[in-house]
Amino acid sequence: MGSAPPEADDYDLPLYSAHEDHHKPLLLTDEEAQIGELDQEGPSTPSSSSSPSPSSSSSKRVPPRYSISLVIGPSHFTLRIHGGTLILFLLASLFVSRVVFQTLSCFSPKSASSVGQSGKSFTLHPSTAKIHQGIDWSGISPEKVCEKEEGKGIDLEEFAKRRDTLARLLGSGEKDNWAVWVSEPSPNTLYYVNLSTRDWYLSERPWLVVITPSISTSSPKAHLSILTPSFELSRTKRLPFALSSSDLSQISWVTWEEAENPYAVLSQHLEHLYASYLSSIKESKAKWTIHLEENMRQLVADGIGKAVKTVEGTGLEVRVGLVGEIIREQRMRKTKKERELLRCVSKVTMHALRKVQTHLQIGMSEKQGEALIYNALTSAGLTDLSIIVLFGANAALPHASASADKWLEEGEFALFDVGGTLKGYISDFTRTMLPNPRSSPNPSIEPSWPSRRSQTIWNLVHDAQSTALQTLDKHINITAAKVDLSARLIITEAGYGDHFTHRLGHGIGLQGHEGPYLNAGNAKTWLKEGEVFSIEPGVYLENQLGVRLEDLVIKTDEGYELVWSAGLAKSPWLP
Repeated sequence: MGSAPPEADDYDLPLYSAHEDHHKPLLLTDEEAQIGELDQEGPSTPSSSSSPSPSSSSSKRVPPRYSISLVIGPSHFTLRIHGGTLILFLLASLFVSRVVFQTLSCFSPKSASSVGQSGKSFTLHPSTAKIHQGIDWSGISPEKVCEKEEGKGIDLEEFAKRRDTLARLLGSGEKDNWAVWVSEPSPNTLYYVNLSTRDWYLSERPWLVVITPSISTSSPKAHLSILTPSFELSRTKRLPFALSSSDLSQISWVTWEEAENPYAVLSQHLEHLYASYLSSIKESKAKWTIHLEENMRQLVADGIGKAVKTVEGTGLEVRVGLVGEIIREQRMRKTKKERELLRCVSKVTMHALRKVQTHLQIGMSEKQGEALIYNALTSAGLTDLSIIVLFGANAALPHASASADKWLEEGEFALFDVGGTLKGYISDFTRTMLPNPRSSPNPSIEPSWPSRRSQTIWNLVHDAQSTALQTLDKHINITAAKVDLSARLIITEAGYGDHFTHRLGHGIGLQGHEGPYLNAGNAKTWLKEGEVFSIEPGVYLENQLGVRLEDLVIKTDEGYELVWSAGLAKSPWLP
């Protein structure tokens, strides 16, 4: 894996083997021996009886000679050098030492910091080359590239609407059908209350979010309960719940002691809510259902299931994941504020990719490429980064990991599949790029392609992506499968169908991969207005090359809109 290393004066590669014997005696060439002499018996001493000849006084003066003694093991060496030669030797040694030091430190992966958005410092990726440590990334921050409204985030009113919608859908609008939704911290709790595993890590002690229809109003409103260990209540109340002051005061804080069964405590709380509901509708009994989050851990689901079996009364059901489809449908159709956030995080990501392309260099490693995009996105304030950087033949493995031993060679593509998170919402873009030529007499003229095959494959993938978008534009009502097949047909007809090995796209929002999924099997999945998903065809020739291009689109009533409004990649040099 990887090719021959680049020149040592460009990158941080060792200049000697770690196994060299650095204790060998100094050896001189014949030419060097004319300048100085090597005497194993110690420095020579002129005879006391010798005297200069008369002719020597009139001859050219001989420069003084200096001795350098080397003691290596049992041997003693003396190197005699003329004064002028010694000065040149010392100057040359100083110069070489400086060059070697600069070379070794040029691309050394040192821990360093830089300045990003709003003057805030951040820690550089450990594989950052020294020549990349001083790059100014400040121009790609949300403050610089996003419209003012795009980066505001989701307000409390929108969070409340989300919860109320779920509460209304839980009971299917039936008076005698009372339901409850229970979840551990997850992307869905992030959607409803702005809390996820980043705020509360999962452990053997259950911490649960419970949403039920409120009994105090005629139209269904969401009532929120939180099950927490008693000793964690103070910490729980300090979490950044997306609730107004009045809503926060209405939360039911359900605590359990270490000696108690937390699931039994939850069951008792739900029985109390159920009894209050029956009283409000003046009925003695009604059907009620506990819906468990579809991604809930089995140990928690089992604990709840066993505890509620003791509840007296008929009609109680415990179902896992039954409302998952309802929640997925709600999350897939993005509101205006969600779309604005997705536009903002996408702008930051694409500005970062464009700037990274200008720093691509022959001889850099995949890890150094990874460091470039990491530093760019981190400087802009994005978190939870997802980065794939692959060069040459490695890009034929769509989800491989970057290597420190693979260098970008002349004529090879550099594939960057990257994304980050801004206020909970995620970006995901892929560009297959080439470094700019070292010298370009006319920047307006596109550089030469490395080979006819690389040009053919890149343009084929670009055509497939464009065709998928045209299909979306022509058909207001269209299935996920049809869009996938439209791009796949282009690649298949060119003879590379077997090398397009994955689906065309996936939905995106609070998760990098969510519904809808654009694959040939989803013939009954109709794409709806407000859904945001990727269009990312690719061609992968193992042990040769890989090309993928990915953009995000918003499904509209009239077709689609690109999330990144600047458009698709123009070429490998213009991402």
